[in-house]
Amino acid sequence: VVTAMAFANNSPYVAFCVRERAVHRLFIADAATLQVKKLEEFNHSEPWLKAEKDGDVATRNSRAATGIRALAFSPDDKMLIAHGQDTEESFRFSRWDLQWDGQDLVDFNKSRRELISDNGPFFDDAGNEPIKFISRPLREDEKDPNDPDSAFKRTAGPSPKIVVRNSKGFNVVNLSSARAERVIPYLKTQHGVPQYALSEDARWLLMGDDNGKALIFDLLEGDQFSVTSNSELETKIADPTMARPEIRERPAHSGPVVGIAFSKADPGQDYPAFAATVGEENKVKIWELYPILDPKEGLRSRHWVPQIKRETTGSKSGRR
Repeated sequence: VVTAMAFANNSPYVAFCVRERAVHRLFIADAATLQVKKLEEFNHSEPWLKAEKDGDVATRNSRAATGIRALAFSPDDKMLIAHGQDTEESFRFSRWDLQWDGQDLVDFNKSRRELISDNGPFFDDAGNEPIKFISRPLREDEKDPNDPDSAFKRTAGPSPKIVVRNSKGFNVVNLSSARAERVIPYLKTQHGVPQYALSEDARWLLMGDDNGKALIFDLLEGDQFSVTSNSELETKIADPTMARPEIRERPAHSGPVVGIAFSKADPGQDYPAFAATVGEENKVKIWELYPILDPKEGLRSRHWVPQIKRETTGSKSGRR
């Protein structure tokens, strides 16, 4: 059974984990040439399948660990990270550093920064792309006119960071320190089902709540913004003497927010162009984000904003 897979971002490679009867193996393969390299082989104490008494029927062993359950390449493909289960009680978070010659993988090595937890998984690895690397496209003023590929380049700051999700909210994990440096709890929503959307580069998180608010979180810098904006607020934004705490965050809807989405970024910008919110009062609203998130002219450029909670303690084992 293939328990996890991920495609590289800049080369025709795919990483995938295969769980066999008593072992899991992690491979990386060139989809064009079908050449396969094995990154890891792990022998499990409990077999994946167990045979019935007649020997003809095999059933799933509920005590057996699944092996690797989530994989992700960094935006530059120089890193592959994995999260999985080794035993019934032991979970592992691993990293491989990859070396490339153009689009060809030439070498790899496993990092010694491997975390083990006996208190449950580090994060919820269910669903599509449970691990997202945080990055941003180069802005127009950052592009190199002599480099035609600069329009497609992304940056993620001095340390690689990922965003993962658990039962309480989102964690921003710094891979250099292997620690969760920011925690963003879910906003209160109907029936406990969180309403959220991540931008394509995973830098921006949009969440709505039962009070009609729709908030945007900058996962790279740690700032928080509200999507609500009108002519009065834009006038205050344009006034450099106006302090951020004096600008009240109005609700986006008169009742609970029941759906949200981001658009793509405009060319040369590092933030989504629009956000969409759906209210329980049966209204869909589209919010232009230029007055809020533009790094030179918007609210992001000149006003203090609330900081996302930072984690200051933690251990190498336990939940993330």
